[in-house]
Amino acid sequence: MNSDQTQISLKWYEIWWKVFIRPSVKTYSRIISDRKATLNWAIIWMAVTALIGWFIGPQRAWLLSSVENVFGLRARNYFYILGSFQAIILGVLSLMISAAIAHKIAFRFDGKGSFHQLAYCWAVMQMPFLLVAGLVMHLPFLFNFSHEFTFSTLGIIVQIAILVITVSVILYSAYSGVVALSAVENLSLGNAFVIMFLTGIILGIIGACLSFGFQIVVMNLVRS
Repeated sequence: MNSDQTQISLKWYEIWWKVFIRPSVKTYSRIISDRKATLNWAIIWMAVTALIGWFIGPQRAWLLSSVENVFGLRARNYFYILGSFQAIILGVLSLMISAAIAHKIAFRFDGKGSFHQLAYCWAVMQMPFLLVAGLVMHLPFLFNFSHEFTFSTLGIIVQIAILVITVSVILYSAYSGVVALSAVENLSLGNAFVIMFLTGIILGIIGACLSFGFQIVVMNLVRS
C-alpha cells in the first residue's frame, strides 16, 4: 500500500464525498489506510452521528410522545435531553455489536480484516446517508405543506417520491456497508452480502428480545 496514503489523513468532507459518491472497495481501502482509522475515532464518529440522528430522525417524536403518555409531560421534557445521551450510547453499542458480529462471521469466511477497521468504516460512512435521508423526510415540514396540499394529487405524488427517495438512500447505505465489509475483510461482494444478511438477522433477534423486555418493564412500572 502507498506509504503516502497512510500518512495523509482525509478530511471529514472528503470521506463523506467518497463514501456517498464512490462507495467502492478502492475507496474503503483508502479509508482504512488512514492513520485515524482506529477504534477511538470510530466511537467519536458514531457518537456524533447518533446525536445528530436523534435530533433529525423521525423516531424522536414517537419516543417523546410515548414517554409523555406513560410518565407525563415533565418526564417528556427530561427525556428530550436524556434521549440524546441514550442515542449516543445505543448508537455506539449498536456499532460495536454489529461490527463484532460481522467480523466474527467474516472470520468463518476467511476474512483478513480487523475489528477496528470495520467499526471505523461503518462509523464514518453513515453521516452523509443520514443527512440526506433526514433532509428528504423533513421536506414536508420545511416547506410547511398545507392539509389541502398533503391530500391533493400532487401532494400524494410528492409524498410517494419522498418515500421512494428515502428508501433508496437506505438501500444505498446498506450497499455501501457491504462494500466496506468487502474491502476491510478482503472478501467478495457476494460473501460480504451474506455476512451482512446474517448479521442483520442476529441483530434483529437481539433487538426483538430487548424490545420485548423493555415493554414488560414499562408495563410493570405502569401497574405499580
